[in-house]
Amino acid sequence: MNRLSAFIADLQTRLPEDLPYLVTAYKIILVIAGFFVAWIVLRWLLHFVEKRISKYEFIQIMDR
Repeated sequence: MNRLSAFIADLQTRLPEDLPYLVTAYKIILVIAGFFVAWIVLRWLLHFVEKRISKYEFIQIMDR
């Protein structure tokens, strides 16, 4: 979390002070990118778990 705060502070020092909307846009883009990465990881994890569970006979019988 400290690295993220330091990164945002670094971005703020590089931008003029009269553009707060640009800083907000950077934060929004970072949040969306973070959710996208988390979504990809969860999708991969659920796919992995689904393949592992499908190997059990009990799950296959109850699925029919």
